[in-house]
Amino acid sequence: MQAHPKMRVLLLVKEFTNWRVEARHWSYTAQLGFEEGLRAHGIQVVSITSPWFSCARKICAGRKFDQVWVDAVHAPLDDDMLEWVAGLAPVRVAFLAESLEYTPEERKIQPLFAQRKQLVEQRMRYFTHAGASDERDAENINAKRLASAILWPPAVPLRFIRERKAASLHQAAVFSGALYGNRAAWLDIPKLKGLLVRQPSSEQGTPYPFLFDALQWVVPRYLRRVGVAETAAFGAYLWALRHIRRQCFVRWQRGMQTGVAVVNLPSMVKAYAGRVVEAMAVECPVISWEIPDRPRTKRLFEDGNEILLYQEPDELADHIQHILKEPGFGRRIGANALRKVRQFHTMEKRVGQMLNWVETGAEPVYA
Repeated sequence: MQAHPKMRVLLLVKEFTNWRVEARHWSYTAQLGFEEGLRAHGIQVVSITSPWFSCARKICAGRKFDQVWVDAVHAPLDDDMLEWVAGLAPVRVAFLAESLEYTPEERKIQPLFAQRKQLVEQRMRYFTHAGASDERDAENINAKRLASAILWPPAVPLRFIRERKAASLHQAAVFSGALYGNRAAWLDIPKLKGLLVRQPSSEQGTPYPFLFDALQWVVPRYLRRVGVAETAAFGAYLWALRHIRRQCFVRWQRGMQTGVAVVNLPSMVKAYAGRVVEAMAVECPVISWEIPDRPRTKRLFEDGNEILLYQEPDELADHIQHILKEPGFGRRIGANALRKVRQFHTMEKRVGQMLNWVETGAEPVYA
């Protein structure tokens, strides 16, 4: 692993205000988990979450950066903030954790999707590089010469990758995630009754959701009172947030281990959800919808060997029944996927790929 001890990176990420409504659906690996990959390469990282963006200039005063990494979809970024970001470093990397194009039906579910592509493309003029979860978006950004873009698949920090120890609690596959769109209808399909269950968030019953909400509640009130971010207070906030996020992420992975497999239901994002690699990282067999017209994404994992893909409910039911009837088959799928994640999909590896691509232009090899 190449070290970059003199490199300084500013990481700007979105943080939500309510755990149950929003934050629990946003993975640590798509946010503060980036820190772990950057620090593994010896990089000095300054992280700022969106509740503190109003104080970003003070927090960064007197600092110099080589790169800025930004959540360019969800973070609240106006032109003034983006102009400031553009002047901080010669390399500015935008991360797109959502698709930019949606069908008319998907836009009805979430009207904000209708403006997302235009919004993000306008923001691209402030960035030099982009990592897109949806390979089609990377292609479009390159075609329009908005920035240099690559596919950025999800990854997991190395310390969260481990062999599965506990046996399944459910003789069924589990789905852990938000039930938007027609996802709830999948759980009611007769052929899937008893085969697919929803796994509640495993941090329920712990103090972490309450602590998260309390932490987010106090920040705006603190800033209204003092007007600026004091270094000690900001540092204490980040320490607490990291602890809460990491503890919830560990429990999230444990929750996925309660089923014989983890199901990735159809999504409005045309990419593998974080849960795919996060489940593989704890040796859970994953059954995912086959994302249409995304060949590079499909090549990340070998169907039938490292992942099981489906298009219709009958195929999903067949995969679950196969694992129930032949537990050894499910264990092989999980073990093969775990090896693939360790080799190609750690956050440490992913960050190194991004750094190398920015420096040399060499496209990463993900499989």
